Amino acid sequence: MDDNLNKSVKGKILILVDNLRVGGIQRQVLDQMYFMSDSEISSVLLVFDEISTHKYSSFFKIEKDIIEKKNLKIIFTKPRIYQQIVSIRNLIESESITLVLDYTLNGSVKTRLAQIFSRQKIRIHCIVQQLASLSDPVQRYKRMAMAQFSTNLFANSVNYAKDWELYVNKNLITKLFLSKKLSVIRNGVYLPRLTNFNSPESKLRDVKNLNVRFIFLGRLRAWKGLGNLSKLDEILHHEANFLVITPDFEPLVVEQLEKLFGNRIEFMFGKTPNEYLPRTGDIHVYAVDYGEKFKVIESVSTNCLEMAIIGVPSLITLGGGDNWPELKYHSMLFEVNWEDLESISKAIISATNSYALTRDRELINAVITVGRSIEKHSLLS
Repeated sequence: MDDNLNKSVKGKILILVDNLRVGGIQRQVLDQMYFMSDSEISSVLLVFDEISTHKYSSFFKIEKDIIEKKNLKIIFTKPRIYQQIVSIRNLIESESITLVLDYTLNGSVKTRLAQIFSRQKIRIHCIVQQLASLSDPVQRYKRMAMAQFSTNLFANSVNYAKDWELYVNKNLITKLFLSKKLSVIRNGVYLPRLTNFNSPESKLRDVKNLNVRFIFLGRLRAWKGLGNLSKLDEILHHEANFLVITPDFEPLVVEQLEKLFGNRIEFMFGKTPNEYLPRTGDIHVYAVDYGEKFKVIESVSTNCLEMAIIGVPSLITLGGGDNWPELKYHSMLFEVNWEDLESISKAIISATNSYALTRDRELINAVITVGRSIEKHSLLS
């Protein structure tokens, strides 16, 4: 661990998250805690919604082994706001909390209230890790207003920041009441999670005479671009293979995909990327489609970063890759206009010829480690 990081972290870091259902926020939170555990940085996670964590997703169960191995301290609080404030206050007092990383946005104001009762001053870093445009107007401005109570406000992507600023600059009132400066600290990946690909000997399996295989990682949701899989298959004359790795079983969606692709599609349920064995010709697909009304999009998921570490390129939606220019430079990201078959075709051709060299993979790993984001948060006052 960096000496500066050792010196800067005094006391514990408290992380606030709405739930531990599967998603980019939850993945980032746990990856950060894994890194801090390895680096002997004390941390505790406070989860606001226990019911949905266990009821609607198997993600928490999938991560259970590594959570226990790292001996993470995870606390589920009661659902009422005053109970959450009391929980934060109790942790501030009992755990010597010096820094709060708030991934809920509303947690910043709750922490401010908790500080009043505890009479202790701590830093609150509020992290924006989704597009503000995804929320309805009332919820959007409510959350943006609550985030103003943080000490520092950050976005995990330049695209999230651009989207946020659109609403800040909407009129004089929003400029006045949402005036806190928003800085960017990019998200990262906990590299040791991908144990199959960390040794110098690791490499893609070269399986000859196989068709291109497209990899889909994540929840089976329409906005993730599931409909674009058929376009990929059409371009390859209905000879493409597909591998879908998803945390939960969605019977209706699975049935629909099996009707489209037959025995050319394979499913892995309740698995992580570490259990995926890549082969030469694999192309990851993250074809997000938020709809025409969105002026800004984010199309580089945590899965795209993990695939880059492994050496598998990703096809992403046009206009959403600005947060990771390094991955574009090293031919790990290819932006696609999913309404243009020629654009899709060119991206497939480029991706099949662009597997990262060992030296490139080392550079890629260096820029997307989750440790960088933790270090920046710890060193900022």
